[in-house]
Amino acid sequence: PTSLSFIIEQNHDVFAGQKSSSAQSCRVRIIECENYIVSPGIFDCHVHVLGGGGEKGPDSRTPSVSGREMANFGVTSFIGLLGTDFVSRSSQDLHAKIRSLAKYGLKAWMFCGSYQMTPIVNTLTGSVSSDICHVDEVLGVGEVCVSDFRGNLPTSFELARLVNEASVAGMLSGKKAVVHCHIGNNRAGIEPLLEAVQLHQVPVHALHPTHCSRSDHVLEQAKKWLALGGTADFTADQEGFGVRETATSDALHQLRLDNLPISRCTLSSDAHGSFSTFDDSGNVTSYGMFTQRNLAKTMSRLIHTYGWTRSEVMSLCTTNIADFLKLPNVGRIQQGCEADLLLFEHDKFLDLDRGLDFVFSRGRMLKEKDWVQPEMFDSWAC
Repeated sequence: PTSLSFIIEQNHDVFAGQKSSSAQSCRVRIIECENYIVSPGIFDCHVHVLGGGGEKGPDSRTPSVSGREMANFGVTSFIGLLGTDFVSRSSQDLHAKIRSLAKYGLKAWMFCGSYQMTPIVNTLTGSVSSDICHVDEVLGVGEVCVSDFRGNLPTSFELARLVNEASVAGMLSGKKAVVHCHIGNNRAGIEPLLEAVQLHQVPVHALHPTHCSRSDHVLEQAKKWLALGGTADFTADQEGFGVRETATSDALHQLRLDNLPISRCTLSSDAHGSFSTFDDSGNVTSYGMFTQRNLAKTMSRLIHTYGWTRSEVMSLCTTNIADFLKLPNVGRIQQGCEADLLLFEHDKFLDLDRGLDFVFSRGRMLKEKDWVQPEMFDSWAC
């Protein structure tokens, strides 16, 4: 339980410290936090906000993400991206969607591009460099498909050229521009990224592989990646996803036991992306959709099964990703940072249904117990 005061003014934390009469003197609503655990809002760095999927035809395209959904799951910051479907979904539509979610009250960014890489399609302005330089919300390229038949199998040299383009554009725009890479089931796994760093000498911090608990083989490569100084992203555990329903929580704990830097591990949801398995002929044998609920469930399992602390699990999708992307005002509670706060009942930490009573994003309340900030057309729903 907290004995601190949090004062929010003009969307920022202006005070975070011991209880003070300053809180009482403000003519604002006061929420007593004595029986709450206060944490930063979740930063989900891999979200298919337009929907994803499509591997089983047009009727298998997954739905878009709503602001209400994110608020209910404690997500206050996110990065939207495109995946397999680069034909019926566009970066222009993605950009409009993240702007609408920002209007709702969330902190919203995006990656340009999609699975396809040679050349990069789905840019906003005609090139990766121009997107990064001229569109504030663009933080890099992704998700570029590596080691998966659904992409066009980029080589390490092609990845290195893309990293150089993104990095230079990042320098010119004052951003940490990264190349966010989907790692597929092909045997090569993360090897093209390792070669790009070791053979072509691109900076390891400019690449961000995701789905790093996909298999034991990929996890071993991820250990090499972390040892080189890289940051690796892990997709939150999903029930019904094959036989590896606890793959990420198990993998993260193994990395911790191996004394690898958990501070350079990030956790994301892949929300509204499809999960599918294929037979040897390329036919889809099972199909489903990831949700952001998986983030809290995975973190909760790390606490209750493996004994991680609350701070350790929350860092996976708060400070770790914010520090990697050099976004200093995101993912932490301190004076001057944007006020993204989750209030959990003390004995129900990470229980989204029974314990998450308040969600603040950019200093604005989006959720309060049985109420969630409505969206424009909620009242028109059938």
